[in-house]
Amino acid sequence: MNIRRWLAVGISGALFVAALSPLWDVWVINVAGILVNRAIVQERSGQASTAKDDLTKAMALMESAGTRGPHTAGREIPIWRTYGAAAILAPSDHAFEILLRSRIAGRLDRIGELWLGEVASSTAHWDEAREVYQRVDASNLLINQAESSLAVGNTELARIQLGLAKDSLDAATERARARELLLDRTGNEPPIVSELMQNPGERAMSLFRIGRGMMTAGEPAEAVPILEQALETANSTSTGAVTMQSIMLSLGLAIAKSLPPAPATKVGYQPPYYAVDTAVLDQVKKTIRVRALAHQGVKLDVTASACVQAGRILLLAGDQDEAEALLQKALDLDPRFAETYLVLGAYEESRGRSVSARELYKKGAEKLPANKELSTAYALAFYQTMPPRNALPLLERAADVGAEDPYVFAFLGDCYADLGMISRARGSYQEGLRKFPDHEGLLERLSALPRTNEVLP
Repeated sequence: MNIRRWLAVGISGALFVAALSPLWDVWVINVAGILVNRAIVQERSGQASTAKDDLTKAMALMESAGTRGPHTAGREIPIWRTYGAAAILAPSDHAFEILLRSRIAGRLDRIGELWLGEVASSTAHWDEAREVYQRVDASNLLINQAESSLAVGNTELARIQLGLAKDSLDAATERARARELLLDRTGNEPPIVSELMQNPGERAMSLFRIGRGMMTAGEPAEAVPILEQALETANSTSTGAVTMQSIMLSLGLAIAKSLPPAPATKVGYQPPYYAVDTAVLDQVKKTIRVRALAHQGVKLDVTASACVQAGRILLLAGDQDEAEALLQKALDLDPRFAETYLVLGAYEESRGRSVSARELYKKGAEKLPANKELSTAYALAFYQTMPPRNALPLLERAADVGAEDPYVFAFLGDCYADLGMISRARGSYQEGLRKFPDHEGLLERLSALPRTNEVLP
């Protein structure tokens, strides 16, 4: 009788513990989630150290919960998902190893995989990150991250992120094609969700953003095949004139920027038609393509922006007259479009017409007095074509409004030096170096100044 009673008590106790275990997991996961949310708020309010403490506690709770049994996917997936949410805010090699081990054990769902990819990226485990992003479509997230990296000047990281975005997008496209092929074989119509995931218009836009990012990162040759894919995808669907125009003009610019210098030939040399140099022929074909893309792009929607982009492309392709005509047309279409003055002014300077460039910048600066780039360009052009005393106020104003060109501080220092104000010249060079550390032009000018504040002879 006693044995039966103890057996009944034992069974009841086991059932109670089994029921209690899921409740305990829910409670611990909830506590960790609260800590993560609180850390996010603390980071935004500048309490980084407190936020880090909360994230460490959240990860410790989840790591402890994950070491207890039963070890099943259903139980551990929410644990490691919450752990990953904390780990992406405080990434470390240890967190990466924990999440990678959990994935290998089959304990990560789609969100957990994404957190693993983010932690892998943050800790520079690029190969593992690439594998994750090829399993999980994170192309838009990676493109956004790359554009943020470009905005702060981190081009090296942006190139990596754009490459990962392309790999992720390609893998997602292959999965969509396989899904579509399977559905075709069964004779069933694809579901609405499948169609949304395969939207070629979205793929064209993603490819365009990746290609444009590569070009901004200084890799026009790498951008060309990506933008070619974007154009091919856009041609197969109705993406709209604006998107098509953006792709065409970006592709034309990428090809133009990646054109090699024209091969040198002897004066008076005329190659026979059957022995044309392949490099020359390739360059001719690319130049023709560039011109076609520029003209086709403008025709889709004649705006000041389109004319300026096409003008830039044609300048690189050597069609100066057509480019100048398009830039002048842009001025007529929208006299308040700043980029027109900047591109046309740079073109005038490249041809040695410094006064014409100065007047263009002046006109633009008068119409758009708040535009820093125009104010800077006007000040620099004015100093190069007018007496230093007259240029000084413009250079000082350009420096005061937060110029993003180191040569504002270089030329301002030169202007002070021209006027015998050596201490102010030194201050200008030093201020420039604070904003643009190790800039060679500023360093050379600073080292060339006399040690005293006497007037230069």
